[in-house]
Amino acid sequence: MPTSFSNLPFRRIVRLSRHFFAASLFLCAIFVAPVAQSQTSLSIKDRKDVFEYVWTVIHEKYYDPKTNGVDWKSLRQRYKNRLDEIQSDAQFYQLLQTMTGELHDAHTRVRDPYKRYLFDRLETVTPGVSIGEVEGQSVIVRVASGSQAEAAGVKPGMVVRAINKKPIEDCLADSRAVIGASSSERATKMLVYANLLDGMEDTEVTLWLERVDDPTQTFEVKLTRKVYSTAVQVLSRRLPSGLGYVRLSRWKDPAHEQFKRALEELRETPGLVIDLRDNGGGYPAEVLNIGSYFFPGKVSFGKFIRRSRQQTDLATTVSSFRPYTAPVVILVNEASGSGSELFAGVMQELGRAVVVGHQSCGCLLAATRRKLRGGGELLISEFDYQTPKGHRLEGGGVKPDRAVSLTIDDLRHFRDATLEEAERVLKESRQPAVENK
Repeated sequence: MPTSFSNLPFRRIVRLSRHFFAASLFLCAIFVAPVAQSQTSLSIKDRKDVFEYVWTVIHEKYYDPKTNGVDWKSLRQRYKNRLDEIQSDAQFYQLLQTMTGELHDAHTRVRDPYKRYLFDRLETVTPGVSIGEVEGQSVIVRVASGSQAEAAGVKPGMVVRAINKKPIEDCLADSRAVIGASSSERATKMLVYANLLDGMEDTEVTLWLERVDDPTQTFEVKLTRKVYSTAVQVLSRRLPSGLGYVRLSRWKDPAHEQFKRALEELRETPGLVIDLRDNGGGYPAEVLNIGSYFFPGKVSFGKFIRRSRQQTDLATTVSSFRPYTAPVVILVNEASGSGSELFAGVMQELGRAVVVGHQSCGCLLAATRRKLRGGGELLISEFDYQTPKGHRLEGGGVKPDRAVSLTIDDLRHFRDATLEEAERVLKESRQPAVENK
């Protein structure tokens, strides 16, 4: 008999929670391994041993015994033959990443020691901007507040012509060659664009950008990569329309406590917008904790399934917190992954929320972390996932009830068309409130 996740021994709940990972827009940078070229901490024997360990763990533990249709046994010899060409740890970790990338799975990957260090510290390295594909062009989609990029006049909606004097088309081709394919084309693009700006702290990257007011005019800006925090942020407010709004950056403790306080303040609002855009995931315990705030009793949130077909049921618990009963809209985009897809997909499937935005990442598996000699680590998908009605979200993602596409014009005018559509949905909604027993 499957065991309810909420009734599992505490240690197992924590262990599963800590093993549930995904790639958000900034966290995607962990996909590649830019360790210092001069670092050579692994001997030739160490590399061979680590290689064999990575290959064997995937061979024995990967959730799909058919390894996503990939002939994993033949890959072993092909990549093993390339070990003699490796001259540095950076090349070695890239080889491992390329091999695991053959699985087309955003959760199964290798982190070098530096990226593991950053991840454990809830940090990432970025020049303070993010690039994405909008209307078929490579565009600045975000600029960090207070960053060097903001001070230099970089603005959302600027079209990127070149990076480090190389045309953007060539940069994208190079990045795609490194990344390969992931869980979905949306996930692949996200990783490819994140890789464009990847690098070590205090190194520089030069962007060639079109000016917003006159696209015929361009300018170059040199930016220094800095460390930014990826710690949990829960931002809430009452919108001018009177509706409530909560934005969650990731599913990690203490997200549920912050979210609860936000709901208390917004309890009397006639509807709530939950913004999960760019939230790449986190821990299932947080998903279940926050999910319990919207139902009066225990509710299934689907199940994890091991290679052996052993199932772990996910369910909310009955909480002393009085649930929020008004209509809910959840915002997602292509960078909403894993835990965000679990929450949005189940809330949508149960009829508790309407989903608005862009089709999500399609990156919903559960991975365990295994330390590697030398300080790196392997993340391996040991669990598949199915919704309460038996649907898989890996590859397909969550499809919004109301699709809204991001446009360059909206970026340039700081217009949030997705939020506007969410407010329209809530104003039009006749969705009955959940009975509060």
